[in-house]
Amino acid sequence: MSDAGHLTDERAQELALASAPRAEAEHLAGCEACRALVEDYRALSRALSALPLPPAPGFAPGVLARIEARRSNRMLAMLGTGLLLAGLWASGLLLRLWVPAPADGAAALAGVAALTRVAVSLAPALLPLQALLGLACAAVAIPAWLALHLLLPADWKGTAP
Repeated sequence: MSDAGHLTDERAQELALASAPRAEAEHLAGCEACRALVEDYRALSRALSALPLPPAPGFAPGVLARIEARRSNRMLAMLGTGLLLAGLWASGLLLRLWVPAPADGAAALAGVAALTRVAVSLAPALLPLQALLGLACAAVAIPAWLALHLLLPADWKGTAP
């Protein structure tokens, strides 16, 4: 019972499903508001019990399979991202070994000027190599992107759970 002497909502729900003890039965006999509340919950319980809603066959295994598929797709996406980051890190290391970092600003400008002169003089010879390098990158990147695209579900937005 609540402080006002009436049944709480939770207790009225319990009484709708079971018979009331003697003290509460006496209260229900004399209190129209509490009796109406318990009767409303009894009617709701009867209506819900009458609904023909058997569980769909295979519902739980289907939900679990979809959860597992999303989990494995997320793992593939994380693996692809990790490989991409590892490749970028490795290329950064190679670039650092190939082009040493200058100690001060003047040396940096002199190095940039020297590299620019070399690049301008070698540009006609390097142009076909640049195109080949671009094609090689595309030959690796496009199939990798397509493979990841095909492995991920259509509704994947790349968000964390």
